[in-house]
Amino acid sequence: MNYYIVEVRDEDYRGVTGADFLKRGDAVYIYHHNESGKIPKLYYEIIRRTEAEVFFCETDEYSTAIEEKISELLTGRKMTSVTYIGNGREYDSIAHFDSIIEALYSGCVESPDEPMDFSELEAEVRKKDSIYEIAEKLSLDTARFISVFIENENDKKKLYQELLHVFGNKTGLAAYQQMRDLKIGPFREKAKEPEEHEPVIYSDITLEDHRRRVEENKKKYAWTSLDFTPFWGQKSIYEEDEDEFF
Repeated sequence: MNYYIVEVRDEDYRGVTGADFLKRGDAVYIYHHNESGKIPKLYYEIIRRTEAEVFFCETDEYSTAIEEKISELLTGRKMTSVTYIGNGREYDSIAHFDSIIEALYSGCVESPDEPMDFSELEAEVRKKDSIYEIAEKLSLDTARFISVFIENENDKKKLYQELLHVFGNKTGLAAYQQMRDLKIGPFREKAKEPEEHEPVIYSDITLEDHRRRVEENKKKYAWTSLDFTPFWGQKSIYEEDEDEFF
């Protein structure tokens, strides 16, 4: 499981770039103080579409909430990867990057200036599947519970059987009923078909695609020798789709 602590200063959300590559089982904690109630469209889309669990945490520059959350994650969970995303601070105990995409690979993208309503984004995030709450409420092994959920999330019968098999009849049934009540997994409402004019989001370009293209460009346009290795500058993995947002 991967946890990302994103600190937002002066309402600069560039640190969340790359969150749309994260998958179910990852979690992003965004520490922010948004006075304007607006967020740039690009970051609105990235956060809205990520499969990771997203938590908004209201804070300010004097708060110790980030340190407390890092300490909690490092001491309270096993096999946990914690990464800090932000400028101005560094923590000796965890990795530090300027954005989520830098933590995953290299690359960046400039943000368009069009503002979006922040309260709408918070409302959309709250609608997401929150299996973490179920795991904590029933004191389940979170990693194991998520694994069972992911493997059987589209089949009610298999999910029911596996939950009872792994966690026992009483606890497994309680978890199943919680999912049903919250309408997550196989109980979720079918998503609406995207409108034809909806832009292609960046996660349609995979990290593997980008790595392959970089290697192909190396073979086409450069050479190496025993005495020299060329420097490869960073290239945006989002480059081909940037026009969709400008």
